[in-house]
Amino acid sequence: MNQTKLLFIDPKVENYHHLIANVDPQTKVVILQPNQNGIDQIAENLSKYHQIETIHIISHGETGTLYLGNSLLNLNNIHQYSESIQKWGKCLSADGEILIYGCQVASGKEGKEFVRQLHQLTGANIAASETLTG
Repeated sequence: MNQTKLLFIDPKVENYHHLIANVDPQTKVVILQPNQNGIDQIAENLSKYHQIETIHIISHGETGTLYLGNSLLNLNNIHQYSESIQKWGKCLSADGEILIYGCQVASGKEGKEFVRQLHQLTGANIAASETLTG
């Protein structure tokens, strides 16, 4: 499919409908299923696309942790999901990026290491919040 921007949003984010209402019409919006593994949902959806410029992820988070669907991703389990996360990177353009909007995901030493490992697995430029986002 020929899509350059995708937004994945966890429906546990309060008032996410308001966020979706203001999304650029050129951005494909995917609402994660709350009772399924969000990490795998993202990989499955991305497998349909090539040359994506930007992947946006809106979810709850905390230092070094991202909550997606019924799962969480952090330094303790990131390597368990390495195959799925590598799929995220395969659909990106050469200068593709992943933007993570989750409170404090990149804060502190643990958060920075989490972002570094995401970059290592995807090959993408990663930007993530160091502060409270919502």
